[in-house]
Amino acid sequence: MRKTHSADLLKSLFENFSHLLRSTVLIVKTGMLGYCVKVSAKELKNAHHAIQNGAIIIDLRKPEKYIAGHLANAISIPAEMIEEACIDLSKDAVLVLYCGTGAKSAKAAKSLRKKGWRVYNLGAQ
Repeated sequence: MRKTHSADLLKSLFENFSHLLRSTVLIVKTGMLGYCVKVSAKELKNAHHAIQNGAIIIDLRKPEKYIAGHLANAISIPAEMIEEACIDLSKDAVLVLYCGTGAKSAKAAKSLRKKGWRVYNLGAQ
């Protein structure tokens, strides 16, 4: 019975690993713990296309992280200020967001989409 359990466990692990390989998954190390953010291949492709066509790239990390390094042409707007900062932007503006783990950019993208902006999430950078 133990061999069957081990075989089933190995089969399950292999299936999960195979699924993981077929998915677009970004894994970001945050300290000692890993954080996994899923960003679809379609979302990444759309974000790339938007950037090529002049989208506003927004770094949602803390200012000190932005100063330490950021994507070319990105502007710094900390996550907690993003909705207030976008009030003056035209709804025609296309936004591409990213942060340190992908969690804040995903949350901000969802919120801004609900308010009418075209927003793409790059996840973690």
